[in-house]
Amino acid sequence: KDSKFIENLSNSLNMPIIIKNGSMEGNEYSKSSNVENKLRHIRYKLISDEIIDKKINGLLTAHHLNDHAETFLMKISRGAGLDGMEGISPYIKQQEFNNIEIYRPLLEIPKKSLYKLCLEMNVFPREDKTNISNKFSRNRIRNNIIPEFEKINTNFLDSIKRVTDLIVSTNNYHKEDTINTLSTINFMEDKFGLCFNRELFNSLNNFNKKFILNFMVKSKWNINILENKHLNYIIEKSKSSKRNFSLDLPRPLILTATNSTLFIKDLNHINNLELDDELFINNEGEFTFNSLKLTNYYSSNFSEKVIKDIYWSAQVNGDINYYPIKVRFPEYGDKYHVYGEKTSKNLSKLFIEKKIPKEWRKDLPIFETKGKILWVAGLPPAKWAKVDPKSNKVFNLKLLTNNLFK
Repeated sequence: KDSKFIENLSNSLNMPIIIKNGSMEGNEYSKSSNVENKLRHIRYKLISDEIIDKKINGLLTAHHLNDHAETFLMKISRGAGLDGMEGISPYIKQQEFNNIEIYRPLLEIPKKSLYKLCLEMNVFPREDKTNISNKFSRNRIRNNIIPEFEKINTNFLDSIKRVTDLIVSTNNYHKEDTINTLSTINFMEDKFGLCFNRELFNSLNNFNKKFILNFMVKSKWNINILENKHLNYIIEKSKSSKRNFSLDLPRPLILTATNSTLFIKDLNHINNLELDDELFINNEGEFTFNSLKLTNYYSSNFSEKVIKDIYWSAQVNGDINYYPIKVRFPEYGDKYHVYGEKTSKNLSKLFIEKKIPKEWRKDLPIFETKGKILWVAGLPPAKWAKVDPKSNKVFNLKLLTNNLFK
C-alpha cells in the first residue's frame, strides 16, 4: 500500500519513480539485532547505487524537526559527545554509500506543519504502522517523552533546535581551533593512519585532547567511534612512563606509541595494503616511498656534525653520480660498511650496536646505488662514499618523516 501510494502521488505530479525491493539476507547488517540499522543500510545502498547509475547530483530527504529532536534525545540518552549532540545535519556526504550528497531541506519544520500542508493540498499521508510500537527506542521518545516535554513547553522542538544550533557553533569554533592546534603537535596523516607528537599532545588540557582525537578520527575515517573510555585510556597511557603500548580500538583501529610519537592506524588498510617493494630515484627532489618522505640533492654545504652524529640525514661525496638510486626496506643478510667501522657487518648486528629500536628496523629505508648500500636511515653513510675534504660539493640524503620513528 505504501508503494502504491507513492506511485500514485508521483504519477499525479508527473514525476518519474523507481521502486526497488531489498533483502536483509546476505547483508552485512543481517546479524545485527538492530532492525532499523539493517533496513537503513539496505535502503541507502539501493538509493546510492541508483544515484551513481543515473548520475544524479544528490538526494533530498524529508527529515523534519521532530526527527531532529528525536535524534538529539536518543544521542544524549546514550552519552554522546558534542558531535553526536548536533542531531541531524542538514547536509552530509555519506562516505559509506558511494559519497552521495544528502540534503534535508525540511529539517527546521515541525511534522505537524508538514502534515497540515499536505491536507491543504489534498494529500493524505500514510503513517508507518511500526511508528506506534514502543518496541523501538526512537518510538518511545516520539510517543512518550517528547509529548511530556511539550506539556511543559509547547515550543519544546524549537528549544531543541536552538540548543543544537549552539552546539554546532561551539563545535565549529573548536574544530577551527583544533586545525590550528594540529600543527603545534606535529600532526601528520598518510594512507596508514595518523600520528602526532606525544609530549606536545600531553601538554594540552584534557578537553582539547579529547576533541582533537575525535576530530582526527572523524576527519580521517568519517566515523564517530571513540567512546569516553577510549579517550581516557589514550590520555592516561600517553602520560605514562611506558615507552611502547598499544590499544585495540573499534573499526578496527589500533593505537600504538613510541617514546615520543602516538600512532592511530587502520588495521584493515594495513592488512590489505600492498606496499611498494622499491623506488628508483633518477634526479634531485622530494619523493615518497610508501608512507616515508625522502629528499636528495647536491650542495656546497658540508657539516662536520652530520658525519659525526648521523641519524636522519647523510652527506656523502658530491663528486660521484649516484643515480639511479634504489630505495628499499632491509632484507635478511644485508651487509653494510658504515662510516667509522673497519669492516662491513650484518645490518642486523649494526642495528643492535647502534641501539636502533627493534620496532623501527624493518621500516628504515635503504638507499642503494650500483649494487652497493649508500646509506641506511638511522645510521651513518657508507664508508666508500665518505665526503672528500678537498671537494667543494656534497650529496645530501634526508628522511623527512623521521618523527614516525621517535
